[in-house]
Amino acid sequence: MKKLVVVAVVFGVLSLAHSGISSAVTAPTGTTGGAGPKPSPLVLGALSLTHAKFAVGTQQTFRYTLSGPGTLKLVIRQALRGKLVERRCMKPLRGTAKAKNCIRRVATGLIALPVKQAGTGSVPFTGQIAGKALKVGKYVVTASAVDAAGHYSNSKRVRFEVVAHK
Repeated sequence: MKKLVVVAVVFGVLSLAHSGISSAVTAPTGTTGGAGPKPSPLVLGALSLTHAKFAVGTQQTFRYTLSGPGTLKLVIRQALRGKLVERRCMKPLRGTAKAKNCIRRVATGLIALPVKQAGTGSVPFTGQIAGKALKVGKYVVTASAVDAAGHYSNSKRVRFEVVAHK
């Protein structure tokens, strides 16, 4: 009867010795092979805005929950009227007057900020991006996060509307 002897497990590679013949077999999938646990991906748990309608200049706050450190990105897009041309929503022109209506989203700004620890956080927002006020209209904010290794989290959306001062 021949014996199989485990010589070493180094960096997920299992070295075996059998009757003076050695071979390398990789560790089964799902095991770490001593390299440590696999980092869990970032999870963006919640995203909210204090008021769904507000005038530029009033203090609002984006609140979020993130499962780990990384960079939070808030992409702000304005919802504008459009015309459906060849299955794409395009800017209305004279030649597309009879085409079907649609809603196109135009990127108006990006807010990126570092998040140092997991948990709940907030971002102050006054309706201005880089010193420029948002125009009156409807907007969609899409939030996602990126960790130091470049892994993206899930994304969340929240809608709001900028109204004129009363």
